[in-house]
Amino acid sequence: MEGIRGFGELGVTINPASNKGLIFDFGIKGLLGDGFRGAWANAEMKYLF
Repeated sequence: MEGIRGFGELGVTINPASNKGLIFDFGIKGLLGDGFRGAWANAEMKYLF
């Protein structure tokens, strides 16, 4: 295998203090290498009861 390849991921989860069952989840992923690139993002809202 030759060349350089890398993968990274960054995310955050937010739980508002006013509503304990509500959860917001945001993330981004990236892929970089010789001859290819990619990025993915996600946003999710959950309510647990």
